[in-house]
Amino acid sequence: MYKYSPSTSRVIPQTFKEETFGVTRRVDYTDFELASARFLYISHIETGIAQFEESAEGCYAIKPGSEMLKNRMGTIQPFHGIGVSGEFQKTLLSRELKGLAFEPLLNSRTLWRLTSDITLPQFETELQDEKGDIVTPGDWPSQWSGKYINNHGNIPPELIYERIPYGFDVAKTYELTGTNRKRAFHWIVVSQKVRSLLESEQIPVRYTPIRVAFAEVT
Repeated sequence: MYKYSPSTSRVIPQTFKEETFGVTRRVDYTDFELASARFLYISHIETGIAQFEESAEGCYAIKPGSEMLKNRMGTIQPFHGIGVSGEFQKTLLSRELKGLAFEPLLNSRTLWRLTSDITLPQFETELQDEKGDIVTPGDWPSQWSGKYINNHGNIPPELIYERIPYGFDVAKTYELTGTNRKRAFHWIVVSQKVRSLLESEQIPVRYTPIRVAFAEVT
């Protein structure tokens, strides 16, 4: 159904699903491929940090009492937003990571949402809605329309950029993806410095390399 040309040599076909989005393929990367990428995005964290709750105030919120206090970093479930504990926030801030930023999470005094003050340009990978129609990054036809990365069925999807600035440790994608406008998050892109730090802290993160045609030195 789709033309399939991944950049990695380790493509492992698993469960094939005939759905609106077509056939899905699990893509795994070798340690060499992960270590060779200048930037990667956090495509999965095995731990959660809290349960998401939609807020009318325009800020991200969690359900009261849903904090998973034993975890220092995890997803704001069931979405890919990332939260950290106050203690781990201090650890990250002490490493002077360029682009690192945090925002408060409503209904919590202990957790912070991990974000960045650096926004990347639009990626070349397409976005689609739940019907499989291609949409633009700023186009939300209705409150209930979702946006998902369309990378020809690759899981996790590959983010492809024509150009990307160098010289950062943490950045966020221009695009928001999620089930609707209020339940959408940026993807977080990190440097190898951040990857090494999170590995040393034993944070269970999975990464996907960013593919870039040209680099801009900053």
